[in-house]
Amino acid sequence: MRYLIWTTDEQSDLLYASAPVQEPHQAYFSASVMPHLRPVTADFYIGSFAVLVQTTARWSYLLAEDKLYWCILWTPGMLVLEISEEGTLRAAAIRRGPANEPATGPQHHLVFDAWNAQEDASHYRANGFAPATEQERSRFTRCISQLDRLAPQVDARFQEKPETFLADCIANIAQWAGNGR
Repeated sequence: MRYLIWTTDEQSDLLYASAPVQEPHQAYFSASVMPHLRPVTADFYIGSFAVLVQTTARWSYLLAEDKLYWCILWTPGMLVLEISEEGTLRAAAIRRGPANEPATGPQHHLVFDAWNAQEDASHYRANGFAPATEQERSRFTRCISQLDRLAPQVDARFQEKPETFLADCIANIAQWAGNGR
């Protein structure tokens, strides 16, 4: 499992970089997230997750075999959307651990190890980021294209109710997620 981020070089060309997800965080993801992923429809994505990139939510991408995991910090925990190369979508809402869990627990690392590396060269180096391989870029593109193909439908829904679309989507997420698992 690897993080995948965007970064730029001196010429401001968009590049992909990747780094391994640390073993304890990978173990947390496998044990605490994977068992809770449930199928969701493209229609559900369009009326919920699609707007999260328009908010201040912090998020990251994890790449594992033929799947991409979009991890989004959410109160009181983390939302995860699994996107397969074939277009299958699954999602989970995961509560943060016990109240005494540190703010730098596994969910924090799964998002901020990548988020901070995009913004800060010291985080980039400390987390072992390097240019992504052609295979990683290709796998990411195949997965994310499944969401890109839904963009016209997202835009059409926005055009129907531009004044309420964002709030409606966030309300749909809140209703679906509840308190998480």
